[in-house]
Amino acid sequence: MARTINASTFSALQSNSSGIAHLISIEVDTDTPTVRYYTSNPIDLVYDGETYESSELLVDISASGQSGTLQNQQFNITLSNATGSFASDLLTQNWNNGDVFYYLCATSASYGIVGAPILLFKGLLSSFSFQEGDNSVITLTADSHWADFEKKGGRRTNSSSQREL
Repeated sequence: MARTINASTFSALQSNSSGIAHLISIEVDTDTPTVRYYTSNPIDLVYDGETYESSELLVDISASGQSGTLQNQQFNITLSNATGSFASDLLTQNWNNGDVFYYLCATSASYGIVGAPILLFKGLLSSFSFQEGDNSVITLTADSHWADFEKKGGRRTNSSSQREL
């Protein structure tokens, strides 16, 4: 897939006066689509009609790799569990295969988006883990759409069919 970068974004990324912000959207309930939007920016950002909340919950984002071969790419997001609200969503909602989007954008001196964000990863939420201790965190794993490519035909992986077995 050919990619283009907005000319304003490209110029901003080349300059020393712009910043960089990460935009993450995570669908935490697929039954009644509920999406959480977070940014690493010091202030909230609006992109594509959605407000990405400036949050200290965003602890780490794994590198997003790309290759020319057909393979599953995994992407990890680590969130602080200080408030516990995200953990509550994961434990009570139907999060499996929720959409995950990761954008990188250039920001101005006033922390606004310059140009258009660059989509670096698009995938489906596949698992999560909790780590308790001094730093209570949640690690989310998202897989690219190629994750189901190697799945055995005829095997159903939804919750109700698994309960039947």
